[in-house]
Amino acid sequence: MQAFRTRTPLRSATTERFAILKRRDGIEVSIPNIIVAISISVAVLLAAAVGAMAVIPMANDATAKSTIGSVKTAQEIFLASGADPDNDGLSEYATGPQLVAAKYVQKNASAKVTITATGSGATAAFCVAVLSDTGTIWYGVSGDTEIKSGAAAAVTAAGCVEPTALLHHLS
Repeated sequence: MQAFRTRTPLRSATTERFAILKRRDGIEVSIPNIIVAISISVAVLLAAAVGAMAVIPMANDATAKSTIGSVKTAQEIFLASGADPDNDGLSEYATGPQLVAAKYVQKNASAKVTITATGSGATAAFCVAVLSDTGTIWYGVSGDTEIKSGAAAAVTAAGCVEPTALLHHLS
């Protein structure tokens, strides 16, 4: 039968830790190991920073698209309410100030948005364009569920006022 040694737990644990560091098969800390560890840490941090920087433009474009979706919904509600801003007896879509006055949308001084409404009754149409913080112009038109991006010429051809030419927002 093997005899058991008695030892104090604190002293034996401390002694074993130091013994591991003294032995050649224990943990070895050297300058090359430290350099490798720091390099890996820096690489991980850089990858996280680059990933975050890629997400920001996508979030800006998503915000612009969401704004267009909100305005399109507000326009459909405005038209369905039978509103007749020009008193010609036919319902029509609203301009930006009319949507704000009817409290369908809120005025946002930092948003670069244009809302164009034309015609009435069966010929009623609207176009909403938003300039994203990425510099991309997004736009949507009545009767089309797709939100598109394009150059200024495409936006004006769709019937929108180009947001970059706008000096006031939603007014």
